[in-house]
Amino acid sequence: MEPSPFFSIVIPVYNAEQHIEETITSVLRQKNSDWELIVVNDGSTDHSMERISILQDKRMRIVSIPNSGVSCARNIGIREARGKYIAFLDSDDVWDSDHLTRAHLYLSQHEDIAWYSSRYVMGADTECLSLTAAPTPIEEQPYFATPSLYVHSSTSILKADNAKALLPLFPENMKNAEDWAAWSKYAIHHPLIAFTETQDVLYRQHAGSVTADSDEDNLSRLYFALPNYWLKQHRIGSASEAQQLYYRYRTTQRWQLRISKMPIKQWNINLARQRRLLGFARHAIIFSMLKTIDLLVLILNKLLYIGSSRDERAIMRKHHQEIV
Repeated sequence: MEPSPFFSIVIPVYNAEQHIEETITSVLRQKNSDWELIVVNDGSTDHSMERISILQDKRMRIVSIPNSGVSCARNIGIREARGKYIAFLDSDDVWDSDHLTRAHLYLSQHEDIAWYSSRYVMGADTECLSLTAAPTPIEEQPYFATPSLYVHSSTSILKADNAKALLPLFPENMKNAEDWAAWSKYAIHHPLIAFTETQDVLYRQHAGSVTADSDEDNLSRLYFALPNYWLKQHRIGSASEAQQLYYRYRTTQRWQLRISKMPIKQWNINLARQRRLLGFARHAIIFSMLKTIDLLVLILNKLLYIGSSRDERAIMRKHHQEIV
């Protein structure tokens, strides 16, 4: 019987023919070779599997399921894993060749740490991935106490036994931010994470990306964020409720950050070009209205972020004390 690998790498694949070869190649080029690769084919209907079949490696195996969503695919990957740690990678993202080496060096010397993450750099191609920056220190910190600590699905590495004990780790009824919900569920039971600012993962955003959003829809997201923030009382009855509430706070922060990108400044530039056509009075009225909206959005974003950050930390500290 073959010894279990240190890492089990889980890649969920659904119609990813454009980037899947590059993604898997970044795994094959890892300097650390103590891994297995589990590709979960989530009912792809394009040429993804043909592209994958070109990349032959005895450490890679494919698990095919009917199309069930990325959360189900990741949960199946966790269930199939034989490694000590599970590393996740999305089907269009790319790892630096030292990604697993850094993680292995730290986790093999700190077996009490239940999970690890590095930083990602966002871009459309591998030229955005900075490979020349010196590695930064790895620090252990409470996940919930650091609102700016955004763990991504291609940077996170979890201890396999812990992840399997929490199955289904990824909520299969959510189509957006399901990874945040999973991290919060995991962190309730394992609050300390080893985190490094080293950017060794390319998080690819492109037109087909789930998280690529247009500015035009930002106003509707504002209405989405407000009820999520004030909808529920701060009484936590279970870990599941804590997870859901934390997800609401994270979602609120996510939308408020995107709302802040509303192109109001561009509106003002366009308005200035039409000053003569509009006349002084009309221009002044419209300009004042836009500046007022801009200021209100800025204030609202700040209040949402401060409030959600404060409350999420208080709730999770209280709930963690109850668990302990």
